[in-house]
Amino acid sequence: MNKFLVFLAFLIAQSFCLAKEALSLKGVRFSINPPSAFYLSKEKKISLSYPDTECLEVRKRVGKKNIGFFCSTHSKAFMRDFGVFEKQDDANSGGQAVDEGAASYTLATGMSTYEVAPFTDKGIKSYAAEVDCDEAGGAVYRATSTCHVAIAMLKNGRFLYSNIVIKNHVSGAEGGKVADIKKFWESLEPTDAN
Repeated sequence: MNKFLVFLAFLIAQSFCLAKEALSLKGVRFSINPPSAFYLSKEKKISLSYPDTECLEVRKRVGKKNIGFFCSTHSKAFMRDFGVFEKQDDANSGGQAVDEGAASYTLATGMSTYEVAPFTDKGIKSYAAEVDCDEAGGAVYRATSTCHVAIAMLKNGRFLYSNIVIKNHVSGAEGGKVADIKKFWESLEPTDAN
């Protein structure tokens, strides 16, 4: 019984701990307060691989399983390597003005390309798509999961990028929920002008 009470106290403490943690990302003036479903921690591997890039790991609060990452970058190589490409003007557009964010980018994976759609406009205007993804990261691309990728271009020229697993179709493991990912993006609060 005592072990159960200690475990219960630990779980309750974990649910309050870090719910309002303020993390910052290089070159971005935002307070990041993740929804209670997520736990954020500094990510080093990607951050060190690209100049002027800083990332956070996104983990499920229950089980602390890594389900993705959120980055701030100026690096064009980062955006290219993670499948974010500027679209070229469509010859069929007839020179018509189009929504700058959604029309300007497309997402690519090892298997497909995806059009982005508006995702959030509270605080930061972002665009997103659900894409195929390979969680294993092996030599051969295997689209075993569905990921939610969101992007935003800030006025200071930086990009925000998130890639969060929604579901692994091989193991059946659930990742983040799109509603929680949206809450996460909406929790980005400018602390100063971009």
